Amino acid sequence: MTQRNIISRRRVTYVGLESTFGSTPAGAFPNVPTAGLFLGDDVTPELVEEMLDVNDESIYREGAIHPVHGLQSSGGTVQLKRYLRTVPSAALLTAAGVAASAVDRVLLTHHLGIEHAAIGTTVAVGTSRTAFDVASAATIKKGTLLAVTISGTPEWCKVTNVSGVTVTVTPPLSGTPAISAVVRNLYSYAPAEQHTNSITVYRGYVADSGTEPEYIVNGVYGNCTFDFPVGQIPTMAFQGAVTSFTGPASAAAIDTATVVSDALGAPVTVKGAKLYIATTAIARATAVTWETFSVEYTNTWEKVVDGGAAQAVAGVVNTAGRPRAVKCLARLRFDSGSYDNATTAGFGADDIFRIALVITVGSGSTLSHWIFEIPKAQLTAKPKLVTVGSRLYMDLEFSGTQDNQVTQASETGDDLARIIAPFRVAFG
Repeated sequence: MTQRNIISRRRVTYVGLESTFGSTPAGAFPNVPTAGLFLGDDVTPELVEEMLDVNDESIYREGAIHPVHGLQSSGGTVQLKRYLRTVPSAALLTAAGVAASAVDRVLLTHHLGIEHAAIGTTVAVGTSRTAFDVASAATIKKGTLLAVTISGTPEWCKVTNVSGVTVTVTPPLSGTPAISAVVRNLYSYAPAEQHTNSITVYRGYVADSGTEPEYIVNGVYGNCTFDFPVGQIPTMAFQGAVTSFTGPASAAAIDTATVVSDALGAPVTVKGAKLYIATTAIARATAVTWETFSVEYTNTWEKVVDGGAAQAVAGVVNTAGRPRAVKCLARLRFDSGSYDNATTAGFGADDIFRIALVITVGSGSTLSHWIFEIPKAQLTAKPKLVTVGSRLYMDLEFSGTQDNQVTQASETGDDLARIIAPFRVAFG
């Protein structure tokens, strides 16, 4: 037995989207396990194989029987936490961009189910602040988010319709886009109706000599949560359950000698972030003053049990959605004109709200966005008065339902799911 001191924070982590449930993926991104930078999280707690007692009778009181090996999927967990980061200029989804192989894409695709990360285009004819013709609409999808350049600055918007090469968006841009203005696709995510994907996580610890301990964790499924601390770095945290694993052992599958170069850029900070809560369409110039904000979209995963599978699980199915698909909490300064939910101009219980949190960093053509949108929400309770310091604030709780802003025609599958999505995340 050779014992060594291994510092647990000296490690590398890879994440990949599984092509076949419970099997280590390979090939190209997003299936090949991809390295990313994570925080003080863990992969190893409770990664144990269940041992099953054998209760055969015996003439001996102390006739103990060694247990037999059961399943690995009885208690293993994965916890990964990551800063929200900017997108390097080369990975911005312009007509000449190349999509970044970022672990954020894997986690968000697993959490929500649908990704759209295609290159953008340019404006051919600017008709108005809400409609323009593009050089090619082949990569523009209804229900996704764009950044359209107006006077040198990319402005976020949602695609509500595509007819030929004419793109209609909301909220209205600050001006009519000029010919040749950049139309940048954002990396956009929405809930899938059929959601069955899973991920593999590699974790390798660095050893100065001897064998590096490695874990390869398969058939992982779970949820992401988001934290937006004002003045601090926002985070995305994933927590998932494990179906099977190998390790700790050296599988020679994890490079623990090379410093990880993250596919995205520097972390962003929650400052200058705009929160929009509007009863009609969002007005770009009208944001609310906010103290705290959170959004919760929780998956409910059910195992597809199969006695013929190695760990008796053939896959997982996300069954979440009703009666509430997404929840949002916001703390705003007290507003006497809006507090009474019987007031039609205020926070009425039956009013429809459009909600979006937009975090930006940088300036000019390389401005980066992180956007969290609940396109159709209603209050689940009367605003609650709270005290912050010596001042009154209001806590608002919203429940999101399916989007009704995007034009629906004959779309099916993922194209339809993007249109009616009750929650969207985008960055770029």
